[in-house]
Amino acid sequence: MINNDIFIFKTLSKDKTKCEASLKVKDDTIKDIEVPREYKGKAVTRVFFGGCSKLVSITLPNTLEEIKANSFTGCTSLESIVIPDSVTDIGGCAFAGCTSLKSITLSKNLKRIGAEAFRDCSALEEIEIPESVEFIRYSAFLRCSSLKRVKLSSHVNKIEESTFSNCKSLTTVIIPEGVKILESYAFDHCVSLREIELPSSISELDNIAFLNCVNLKQVLLYNRAWLHERETYFQYTPRFIYRDE
Repeated sequence: MINNDIFIFKTLSKDKTKCEASLKVKDDTIKDIEVPREYKGKAVTRVFFGGCSKLVSITLPNTLEEIKANSFTGCTSLESIVIPDSVTDIGGCAFAGCTSLKSITLSKNLKRIGAEAFRDCSALEEIEIPESVEFIRYSAFLRCSSLKRVKLSSHVNKIEESTFSNCKSLTTVIIPEGVKILESYAFDHCVSLREIELPSSISELDNIAFLNCVNLKQVLLYNRAWLHERETYFQYTPRFIYRDE
């Protein structure tokens, strides 16, 4: 049940037909929230609940267009969230420090995940990036220490600096055809990663993309000639298996 009395609705300066919803006070007794679709005829297209440390669950309306920067930063009790398909952008640090967040369903129409968006989400175990996603900014999943499995979108051109750095439980990474660049520290200190397959679309590999991946034993790839001079980029030399043979 929606209780409008607990919200502040702020009209957006760029579009007077839209508004942002936030709590009147950061009330520690509020654990469950359902955000309304509109207020006085204005669509709720943004929300802000940063610092609501007792918030466990939230239902977001399908009028949302973005999760702006810091929207849920420090919501340390939030356990799960479904991002409606109307959302196309998740801003920087949007869920940073949500240490109880175990499950997140991303919008099927999401285009961009901002820098450090899920930094220190230490309970998150799995994430599937929708095919609609084109940009994942640096350190997006930094120190997601329980993250075990990641499936990326084929429309993401590059895995930016420190995107999955210090994801110490990560064992499975699915990098599809279409990804071209792995930047520095992309998988730094992914100490549980034992095997990875690099698609034939990879054209740039930073020499410290896999720094401190001490248990990486096997790399599957498609281009022996391309990787020959880059084998030293893997600090703990794994076994290379070439798919083109």
